Amino acid sequence: MLLSELFGRVWAWWHEGEDSECEVYRQRPGTAVIVILVLLTVDIVEWPSWSHGLMASLFVVCLVDSVLSLRRAIVLTKVVVIYRPPVGAVTVVPLAEITGVGRGYAVSGSTFILRPTGGVRLTAGKRVETFPLTVKDSAVLFDKLQRIVRTPQR
Repeated sequence: MLLSELFGRVWAWWHEGEDSECEVYRQRPGTAVIVILVLLTVDIVEWPSWSHGLMASLFVVCLVDSVLSLRRAIVLTKVVVIYRPPVGAVTVVPLAEITGVGRGYAVSGSTFILRPTGGVRLTAGKRVETFPLTVKDSAVLFDKLQRIVRTPQR
């Protein structure tokens, strides 16, 4: 497999659900990168040499988790809301089917480090989807979803 083909596949996976006519609310970069750098600095300066392997492993786990979590996004198109998790398949909810928008609780994180967080709860008939609101401009997104639901669909 050529490197360009691999890059193309990763690019398509990273931007899954996006097209030219959509609004993308991406994951906010967290403080994990700063924590990782502090841990690495403390490890090099203060900790005994036997712990360097343990700290390096922790560093790699946190780094992979932080990078993967940046894939998370909520994509709003004219017809659907798409939730793109850090890993796994996207969840698609048609706007015409959404009957309610409210606050909820969701699990945020990617693969290794999971934490509870606030979220947006979309009700579409008997189906209820809750997505973490850890994206940039989450208040704007929440208000926009509420306005869409209150506006009669044509």
